[in-house]
Amino acid sequence: MFFSFLISLISGIILYFPPQGKIANWTHWTFWGLDKEMWGALHINSSLIVFIIFMLHLYYNWKVLFRYIKKKAELAFNLKLELFTA
Repeated sequence: MFFSFLISLISGIILYFPPQGKIANWTHWTFWGLDKEMWGALHINSSLIVFIIFMLHLYYNWKVLFRYIKKKAELAFNLKLELFTA
């Protein structure tokens, strides 16, 4: 997930700076041997991999996450009850 995120981050930064529209095609703009469309495809695919891995991670760790949220909610509720009674 980290390497896919890193690729997505780098490609997103590179896609922020190229010439706009057809100017990149007319001038045959490339960076590190990839043109604008290839950078866009790399960015979309690496972002999709990050999203899929994130969803799998969330699916397999759902019980732990739910227990953590429930514990924090109970703690916050207890503090509010103590403040109310004080």
